[in-house]
Amino acid sequence: MGIITSAGTTFSAIPDPGTNWHHLVAVFDVVAGTNTAAVYWDDAKITSVNGGPGTNEGVTTQIGNGLPVTLSSPWVGGIDNVAFYSKALTPGEVNAHYAAMVGLNISMSRSGSDLNLSWPASTPGSVLESASQITGPWTAVPGVDGNRATVSAGAGVRFFRIHLK
Repeated sequence: MGIITSAGTTFSAIPDPGTNWHHLVAVFDVVAGTNTAAVYWDDAKITSVNGGPGTNEGVTTQIGNGLPVTLSSPWVGGIDNVAFYSKALTPGEVNAHYAAMVGLNISMSRSGSDLNLSWPASTPGSVLESASQITGPWTAVPGVDGNRATVSAGAGVRFFRIHLK
């Protein structure tokens, strides 16, 4: 299984998905004379090359089948939420898509009267927010260091969320 160029060569092999859903992103950037490509599998870049497969406006894009005009390699499984963009996504945008798909878990541990919070480092530009009610209003938590924050446990109920930008 892989991403195949219009010439019929495999550009990037894709891991065996087993029986689980996965997030697959192929980014092709041919702007300003560059020809780069990257493939992400579940938020991890698995291929990145200069001189990628290029584009061929005369060839139809196919999803879920083998080489154009053949049915020799049909896709086995489901395909959901396909999107095409008019620009190449940045690594941060790919990460945000993945985080929106799987959700983010905030890990919490208590140390005395402090609450230590952390979340995946693969969410650049994210903002930790808190509120006293699940419906908000939400405000940015001060003192965040990358993907970690320490807040006073205090009294009462507080809700936390990661806002992806």
